[in-house]
Amino acid sequence: METNPSPQSNQPIDSQELLQELAADRGRLASHAMAPRWLAPAFGFIAAAYAAGPALPGEYTSNSILILGLLGVIALLTTAQRSTGVKLSEFSMTEWLLFTTAFLGTLGLFSVSLALVSLNLNWWVMASTLCAFALVTAICTSISTSQAKRIANDR
Repeated sequence: METNPSPQSNQPIDSQELLQELAADRGRLASHAMAPRWLAPAFGFIAAAYAAGPALPGEYTSNSILILGLLGVIALLTTAQRSTGVKLSEFSMTEWLLFTTAFLGTLGLFSVSLALVSLNLNWWVMASTLCAFALVTAICTSISTSQAKRIANDR
């Protein structure tokens, strides 16, 4: 329902009221742009599985996890885009830096897992796996929050 007066109306347009309506619309849009709560832990799970790959038995396990993880990331990105309407190409510089931090952090924790396995400390891989989960989950949540704030405050 539109409350704006028609151009033929003799009522003066109250600019303050229009600005308040615009702010309320931005708030509603920002609430719709928030990613589902399960999305960040899903990305964290994929990162954790990748970091745990070196400790798992089997010659091709790490490669299988990598391929399944990439497919999972593509599926989750598509789901996120459909549920929020925000594309990856619409990231701000801060969001790209957070994304890069998550990616490089996961690669670093994968390297730590490789080192731990080479030292026969397989049980310690669980620590790098939990760190990967926590890192990626926190960063994905930060990216989602940043997007919502940017939409709400964009002028």
